[in-house]
Amino acid sequence: MNDLKGYFIILYKQKKIIILSTILFGLCLLSISYVLNNKYESESIILVKTPSNGGNVGTINNFNLGNIDVLGSANKGSYLQRSLAFFYSIELARIIEEDKETLMHLFAVNGYDNENNQSILNNEIYNLETDEWSRNKPSPFNGRPLDIEILRELKSILNVYYNSNSGFIEIKVRSNSPLAAYQLAENFINFANNFIVKQDLAEIDRALFLTDQLASQNIANIKLQDSLTLIREENLKKKIYIQSNANFPLQKVQSPYVDINRVFPNRIFFILLGFILGFIISSTLIILRLSNTQLK
Repeated sequence: MNDLKGYFIILYKQKKIIILSTILFGLCLLSISYVLNNKYESESIILVKTPSNGGNVGTINNFNLGNIDVLGSANKGSYLQRSLAFFYSIELARIIEEDKETLMHLFAVNGYDNENNQSILNNEIYNLETDEWSRNKPSPFNGRPLDIEILRELKSILNVYYNSNSGFIEIKVRSNSPLAAYQLAENFINFANNFIVKQDLAEIDRALFLTDQLASQNIANIKLQDSLTLIREENLKKKIYIQSNANFPLQKVQSPYVDINRVFPNRIFFILLGFILGFIISSTLIILRLSNTQLK
């Protein structure tokens, strides 16, 4: 107890050094925060829509059709599962790889010009004048990012969260520019809708073809004929529903927005962290120095 009290007395006597060290560390970390790139965030809240199915589709399960899928994308999981999986998938990375604008926003944006309200491009990565990727990559690769690199970047800037209480998907995208963050969030949602719709329409068309092929046979079982007719009607309804809904399956409850307030670095946090580190390090050094002196 006396030792602890003695330490406090020693630290109090050296308070000027501790205060100066604390201020110095705070200023150092504040300076570092100005060197770091500002990060901005755009957020969107999404509702996953599902086309309603008639209750008669399941009638086909009473008959053994082997591995033939006549239900139209019934084996691909729910729209929620597919949507969540897509945002971190290699499929999204490959779509971005073919989209020049999204690729540029993802890799080449280096900052934000607040006065002119525009993103700043890094010419060492992408040259806007020549419309070429100028970053150096070892042969045989050129400077254009490939799907694996895109996927890694996606995982670092994209946050997708499913709120089980509300049933909504929350999407947050970070970038060096608020304009780029907004555009990336918009594009990711559009890519997801286009990809899932393309998959579903292909599966529905295949299912319609199969049901037509089965119906063209001389089927004596009346129940099976009725089931095939009902399934064809349900697939046609689903196809019409998908094609007539522009925002399917992801409907934006809250659209992405441009927020010019940075989310990183938090300079108050950096200052407080510097104060804490300065106090701890200076206090520790003073006590260690005193201990060594006593030992001698």
